[in-house]
Amino acid sequence: MVGPDERFDGRSSDDMATTAGTRSRRGSAPPASSSTPPISGCCLMTSCPARHCSHGSVVGPTTRVDTRCLARNRRQRPATAARRTGRRCPRAPQPCRPFTALRAVGMLLSSRAIPESEAEGNLVASQPEPAEALARRVEQLSRDLAEAVEQQAAVSQVLAVIGRSASDLEPVFETVLTSAIRLCRADAGGIWQLDGDVFRLVYASGGSAAHRRLLAENPLGRDHRTLVGRVALERSTVHIADARSDPRYEWQAARETGGFRTIAGVPMLTEGEVVGVIALWRTAVDEFSDRQLDVVNTFAAHGAIAIKNGNLFQESHRRSGELARLVKELRALGEVAQAVSSSLDLHEVLSTILAYAVRLSETEGGSIFEFDEERREFHVRTAYGTGDELLAKLRRTRVGLDDTLMGRAATAGRAEQVSDIADAPGDAHLAQLLAAGWRSTLIVPLLREDEIMGALAIRRRTTGAFPERTVTLLETLASQSAVAISNARVFRELEQKTLELEVASRHKSEFLASMSHELRTPLNAVIGFSDVLLERMFGDLNDRQEEYLRDIRDSGRHLLELLNEILDLSKVEAGRMELDVAPMSLPEVLEHCVTMVRERAAAHGVRLRLEVAADVGVICADELRVKQVVLNLLTNAIKFTPAGGSVEADARLVGD
Repeated sequence: MVGPDERFDGRSSDDMATTAGTRSRRGSAPPASSSTPPISGCCLMTSCPARHCSHGSVVGPTTRVDTRCLARNRRQRPATAARRTGRRCPRAPQPCRPFTALRAVGMLLSSRAIPESEAEGNLVASQPEPAEALARRVEQLSRDLAEAVEQQAAVSQVLAVIGRSASDLEPVFETVLTSAIRLCRADAGGIWQLDGDVFRLVYASGGSAAHRRLLAENPLGRDHRTLVGRVALERSTVHIADARSDPRYEWQAARETGGFRTIAGVPMLTEGEVVGVIALWRTAVDEFSDRQLDVVNTFAAHGAIAIKNGNLFQESHRRSGELARLVKELRALGEVAQAVSSSLDLHEVLSTILAYAVRLSETEGGSIFEFDEERREFHVRTAYGTGDELLAKLRRTRVGLDDTLMGRAATAGRAEQVSDIADAPGDAHLAQLLAAGWRSTLIVPLLREDEIMGALAIRRRTTGAFPERTVTLLETLASQSAVAISNARVFRELEQKTLELEVASRHKSEFLASMSHELRTPLNAVIGFSDVLLERMFGDLNDRQEEYLRDIRDSGRHLLELLNEILDLSKVEAGRMELDVAPMSLPEVLEHCVTMVRERAAAHGVRLRLEVAADVGVICADELRVKQVVLNLLTNAIKFTPAGGSVEADARLVGD
């Protein structure tokens, strides 16, 4: 029998020491071995052994149970309790299986004391789960499932927005932040994006307008003073349970205007670099769970991808715009170079250059000045986007080399700009611009081999500095303008020289005409009277007189021919020479020319010889001009041949 104070621990028989082979008597407990702890409260069921035992022995399996467990589950089958609790349920003593050869003679019960805590644990472990706890567990699982579905839907929405908004990140930021605030049960939040070395607020939701304005107006660096700075510095999630009690959080203005207590920040990482930060906050001390922060980390990863894609798109767009701008500038420079090289009209060339300068620099007006070296002043040559009234004032305004911004730029040889003309020192040129409503200007000197040619000036009606690329562009156009002005000056000098030559040529023609008139009359008289005397109209002549008269006549005729040649040269220069082409005997013309210079050759001691090929005969030419050419050649040859030399004249056909 088992007494009411006996206890059973409910464990399996494998943990107990069996008493097989030990003799026992009814009502007495078997002696404990030295290796087996004392056993009490164990229920041993005996069954027919597999072999015959004459004195009796433990022949069935042993089972250890807790009496309280049996008492509480006395109305349930063990299998039913196991299904309800999901735990291993203690088994009831196994009934003895019938055998034909042996029969059971009894059952041995023993007990042992166990600690109260272990017994209570076994008791609780074997209890069926109450319906209320099961309902709560099912409700929690349902909530977890709903949250997971909601999170997955939010992630899908973010991915869809990223796919649609590659060039515009604001919809992505809006979707990410609103989803994070909703899923994390936050009161407000913001997204900061890296801009150079600082982080700027790009989107905010919740909170007061004053707080959002404060966040937008203050870029944040990488330091521990702020949540965003700490996240950027540590490159990991930062969770502050209470911003008021955190000693490292120092942005008091944001804390006061936002009224937040619990704040959390998650980095948006791209290739290990923080490109943005997602921050959430609550106005009460209520920490975010790890699960909520994991959700924000997921959004941050997708947001970082969106930022990277957006940066790539913006960079591609920027480079495309830069390439288009360069192509436009190169095309403009080509047209300017063509205008400079193809036109000598300085006003037209400078107007073309100035128009391109204003359009490419995206300004509103400009002027090109030419420098007067004698007066050391700049004068307006052309203007663009300038009213007639202002242009007239600029033409009357003296822009000196020593006391103006334009003069300083030309002297220094570099561009000068004024971001606000109202703050510039006294300058007559700038004063006229300011009075007409212009607020900023850029002046580039026109230099040609260190010589000041003028200045190129553009202007805007708004204040602000001009970008470096605009300065570089204007310097290129200024060099073209300097070339144009230099070419114009050379052309003006050439025109002046040409005019002077035309005047000299006119004077020469007038002199030749006068000389021809004055010399022809006495020469004709000399030649005429010589012919009269040679014809012996006034009496006979001796040989010496006849020789002298022939020399006088021939010399007069030669001088007359020289005058005719001079007049013919004038006609050639004037483009009015005309040839009288007709058949002529070339041997006769050559013989006549040699006869005319034979006496001169003899006087110089020069031998003169003429040789004409047999196939040379009649040709078509201007006989008078041929004679002039041959006589000039023979005369020059005789003149420059020393005494004792010879001059040979040969005539032969060359080619067909």
